[in-house]
Amino acid sequence: FSAGVPVVTWPTDLMSGRCTQGFYHAIGLSELIAGSLEEYIDITLKVGRDEAYRAEVSAKIGKGMEKLKKDETSVQAWNTFLQDVVHGEQHIAHLLAPRD
Repeated sequence: FSAGVPVVTWPTDLMSGRCTQGFYHAIGLSELIAGSLEEYIDITLKVGRDEAYRAEVSAKIGKGMEKLKKDETSVQAWNTFLQDVVHGEQHIAHLLAPRD
């Protein structure tokens, strides 16, 4: 994906199955996201067999990567999450600390 190569994705319940989906949504490219096995096969065959289509989605990915590289939204969200975890752990540790 980051090299501009189309990756067909069929999201699962696991985070690893949703990363490419999230990237595609962020750049406005949902046509490579399958909703079923049949759709996954159809999209994969189209990308593999249709050179013009492959070039078109590769160009869209390339343009979208520039947008993703400049977008600080996910970095800020991770920062907030990690701060919440650290502060939450400190709060829990304080509550669980032995009292004299």
